[in-house]
Amino acid sequence: MRRIVVRSYLASVILLVLVGSAFAFAVYGAIGDKWRQLGGERGALGPALSDEADAPGGGRFNRFASGYIYWRPQTGAFAVYGLIATKWSELGAINGYGYPLTDELPADRGGRFNDFDRGNSIYFHPAYGAHAIYGAIRTKWRSIGAERSFLGYPVTDEQPAANLGRFSAFAGGLIYWHAKEGAHAIYGEIGKKWLQLGAERSSCGYPIGDEEDFDDGRDGSTYGYGTGKRFRRSTFNNGQILWSKARNKVYVECGQQTTAQPPPVGEACNFTAVASNKQCLNADSTPSSLQSGGTTGTGCGSDATRAQSRAKIVLTQAVCLTDGNTPQPGCCTFSVQSTPGCACR
Repeated sequence: MRRIVVRSYLASVILLVLVGSAFAFAVYGAIGDKWRQLGGERGALGPALSDEADAPGGGRFNRFASGYIYWRPQTGAFAVYGLIATKWSELGAINGYGYPLTDELPADRGGRFNDFDRGNSIYFHPAYGAHAIYGAIRTKWRSIGAERSFLGYPVTDEQPAANLGRFSAFAGGLIYWHAKEGAHAIYGEIGKKWLQLGAERSSCGYPIGDEEDFDDGRDGSTYGYGTGKRFRRSTFNNGQILWSKARNKVYVECGQQTTAQPPPVGEACNFTAVASNKQCLNADSTPSSLQSGGTTGTGCGSDATRAQSRAKIVLTQAVCLTDGNTPQPGCCTFSVQSTPGCACR
């Protein structure tokens, strides 16, 4: 392979890369500089397979044997290649996952990663492959140390969870997100038990806090003695799970979520209302698989207005609600119907 160097009237260097003897591709400007920094045709990207061309959003790019270099004025030129480039392409590349904000960079214990311009990253490790992580889950993961934390590397892309939630699995645990509760890590013995119970579909529901030290002075003969904080605890929509350090035992304290809200003492129970979800969107604004009417809440009251208000409160325990006809990302529109009679006793 040989190169022909041509100087334009702007005095910029254009590299015409000859592949075999049949094809020549132009690599120049900031993209050419980046390509040469990475070793040119003998580097990670290999030889060029396209001329520089327009990219969406005012950018430019070249395709190479093992990946791409994308450039735009706001961020500069960065390379995406190898298995990270394969994953990025599966996710829609520029249109689906955004422009690269970094070259591929080293991560802990032999991993690699790229950051992208929509709050997204792709992490790769030889043991786990390349996986996408983004949004609130990525923020939480990085806040606790990213791949160097107890969670380690992602082992799945972000996935849908019940009632419009999302989660990512990691080598050492999980991060679950819901519009109502935010993103929280769950792992270790508590995480194992929660998964056995049915995860977010269990009587415990979604995590609403990260695991923490805990002690409320419980009887040591039952729960084990110790100094300081005897337990680790994760809290959920509808209870908590404790792990005893002294006894290496898990205690589940979750009850069934309230499905109907009766009127307070002293108020007559004359009407029953049922609030139901309608159209729902996932957090990424794609249509949710949660069917219309798939989640409901019931409330009662002395009149229809009070009953409907309580039914809405119960429904919000399960899903994020949006007033009107167009749901916000991660939420549902809803309807409320009331009838005479009391179904909350």
